[in-house]
Amino acid sequence: MNRLEALQTAQPHPHPHTITSRQTCAKAVNIASCESSGWRSQAGHSTFVDPLIGTAGPDASTYEPDSYAGLSPNPSPPFAAVRVTPSTRTNYVSSEGYYYHDKTYRGTLMTRQPAIWMGDLAPVEISAGFGQLQLDEQSRALPFSHEEEFASLGKHALRVDASRQQRGAGFYVQTAGRSHSSIIEYDVRQSESQHGILVDGPYVAIHAAREGWRGAVFVDADRQEISGWTPERMDYKLGPHQAPNFRGYFVSRIESEAGWLDWGTARTQHNLTQTWSKQRGRWNEDALAGWVKFTPNTTRVLIKTGLSLLSIDQARRNLESELSSAQDVDEVALQNTREWDAALSVVETEGGNSVQKRVLYTGLHRTLQFPSLHSESADEGSAYYSLYTDSVNKGEAYQSYSIWDTWRAAWAMQILFANHRVGSMVSSMLDMYLQSGKNGKPGYLPMWANGAETNIMISTWADSLIAEAFAKNVTGFNRELALEAVLKDASVPPELDEDLKYEDREEFTPIEARAGLTSYASRGWVAHDRTAESVSRTLDYAACDAAVAIVASHMSDQSSAAIYRARAEQNYLNVYNNATGFFAPRFANGSFFEAPLQDPKARDDGFTEGNRWTYLFDVVHDLPGLVRLHGSRMATLQKLDDYFEGGYNDHSNEPSHHVPVLYAALGRPDKSAKIIRDIAHAEYTDLPDGYKGNEDLGQMSSWYTFISAFGFYPLHPASAKYVVVGAPFFSKVTIKLPHIKDHKLVIIVHGSTDEPGGAHGDSSAPADPRRILHFTINGRPLQIPIITHGQVEEGGIWHIHLARPDEESSWGLEADDEKWVAWWRY
Repeated sequence: MNRLEALQTAQPHPHPHTITSRQTCAKAVNIASCESSGWRSQAGHSTFVDPLIGTAGPDASTYEPDSYAGLSPNPSPPFAAVRVTPSTRTNYVSSEGYYYHDKTYRGTLMTRQPAIWMGDLAPVEISAGFGQLQLDEQSRALPFSHEEEFASLGKHALRVDASRQQRGAGFYVQTAGRSHSSIIEYDVRQSESQHGILVDGPYVAIHAAREGWRGAVFVDADRQEISGWTPERMDYKLGPHQAPNFRGYFVSRIESEAGWLDWGTARTQHNLTQTWSKQRGRWNEDALAGWVKFTPNTTRVLIKTGLSLLSIDQARRNLESELSSAQDVDEVALQNTREWDAALSVVETEGGNSVQKRVLYTGLHRTLQFPSLHSESADEGSAYYSLYTDSVNKGEAYQSYSIWDTWRAAWAMQILFANHRVGSMVSSMLDMYLQSGKNGKPGYLPMWANGAETNIMISTWADSLIAEAFAKNVTGFNRELALEAVLKDASVPPELDEDLKYEDREEFTPIEARAGLTSYASRGWVAHDRTAESVSRTLDYAACDAAVAIVASHMSDQSSAAIYRARAEQNYLNVYNNATGFFAPRFANGSFFEAPLQDPKARDDGFTEGNRWTYLFDVVHDLPGLVRLHGSRMATLQKLDDYFEGGYNDHSNEPSHHVPVLYAALGRPDKSAKIIRDIAHAEYTDLPDGYKGNEDLGQMSSWYTFISAFGFYPLHPASAKYVVVGAPFFSKVTIKLPHIKDHKLVIIVHGSTDEPGGAHGDSSAPADPRRILHFTINGRPLQIPIITHGQVEEGGIWHIHLARPDEESSWGLEADDEKWVAWWRY
């Protein structure tokens, strides 16, 4: 049986959007060759990952970018610079290139778009078809079925029906990517008529520059290459760095058994395509493509593409270094799968159900993609193009920092499982600090860096990332420079601070950093009539002040530590309105602004993607102060009850992620455990619409990974402490930290219904997973729901014994306020 016959005889897969290893072989390659090459590990952890989770919204009839994870399948290695994905629609800010509910395939997209609400940098797309060239986005769209789609961490594949272009025509397209390259393989389906030979052969087109972006395309038939560049950068209006010389370069090497029949360039404007046969190049025009036609008896086309932000030569070098030896997609798929199996093997689980395991490992995979690698292997070591300086720099670099989201848990996950990269990631942020200022002077640490600073979201949460790196003993970055950078964030207002409001996504503004810092430093709050999102900024600046204090303390700058610790514990209090019991916008004259809240999940003026209820508990750096604000721990717990019972929790967005953890932090871990399990069950499934909110570069997944697999959460990450929120969802979890030789931490849950014979034997009632009876760490009793990072790094065996429903448990229920306050001394 040949490759195509295997595809045609394969049966639909049992799960709605994944298939088993044996069925994978049947659809992807000849069964015998699959079994012998073993491109997909039968026992590896990547088999638990479903890349199609989070690629669809809840309603197929409407498209709402905020209602789902906003993800695309991308079979590329961990932290890849470029991701390769099937294209079912045009990608732009608020749309990924792949959407599960779409019915047509437009091509294969090579993209640097990190998140659905961010723009792409230098995308390149490759399309295919039959007969007359059809290159506009609608005409080249060809139908496919998810029953004939396969998605894994090694590769993506689907069968495409091109019969509307030519009777009986179609192809099976397989794709895989490396960090700066991609490989695409087309197996051409022959017509049943004309004795199995198509009247017209297939063609492929490399879309070098889209409409509105003047690029270049060059065709070299001798080398069988199409190359070019595009200046497309969707976020160029956000922030001050225009990078006028920005270009994304590519080289595509196109092979077929019968060679090229015809080739040339094309330009598609307003859905009309002009073609020029044998033309070697076009430049300084938009909507450009290069194309190749093949003979009617062509059965296979292989395209290898290298991408670079440095030059066409570097793109060719990336192609050679990453793909030169690859004969087909399966070789690259095997390499990807091995790397992901190794990356995901840091967590082993027993027990739980199949949905929990798929969501867990899919989420862990999502956490190990960003920040993405930005540098390339050049002649004299690593080099990267800086959009801040519009020049090439030496050294390793990362980009795509969604810090307002990822400071909460994703960064903590990367410190655990990608620790060897974190020092370079911090160094990259420090490079951005050095490069982002004017006239060669330093600027600020990044807020949302997508190539360059975009000024999206608020506050300088890079301060927290760096503080957490200090607190958890990460090495490999300049500590003195780190202190300098966080102190500048906290003390130097941005340009035009008293002239601009710095609205969300306001175009062509200076670097925002801590907008409103002038008012925050002098008055003690960000004035609502001077700066947008003033309440959230005040609260976040206070939390970031706490992070600055941690960095200063580690660097023995006790004077600065005292200044910023005091500001962290005072300034958030200044926007609390005692008359209403909520944080509220406050004008420069000291008066408060209040407006009725029309809906529990409506957004309030003065807040960032939330309302007064969302931000009522946004003081993770000073829980004793938050309790004093509400009068007592009991009063604070009652406020939490009001919050959840009133329907104010919105897990689809990050400001709510820590709120259910507060019950445990306040001495009621039993309540945290119940609410967290309810949220996990409602908000996370293994279906295409499995996430109810945007993934945001691993934060949504990290929340689930921490609470489901580990049973603890980094409430205040820079403190290097975790809050125990209940038992893991699995009966046994083994954690291996790669940066510590022979590290192993085993968490065993006793009384789990996953244990053989039931929770406490066949005759006993099942244990209540919400309540812990007692907890030991390497034989030592843990009495309070607080774990240190040092205890995680120590490894060993943790035993968690669950209480039966009829069994009293006082574990973690601290009644003494003085003892409770001691939990939070740093």
